[in-house]
Amino acid sequence: KIAYKHVGPLTPDSVRALLLPQIEKALAAPG
Repeated sequence: KIAYKHVGPLTPDSVRALLLPQIEKALAAPG
């Protein structure tokens, strides 16, 4: 579970910038 407190407006670009690294890490991690 990703817990992240975002300050400021949530735009598609900011969401992508925040979540893509987390998603890539999750996918790259074994299991």
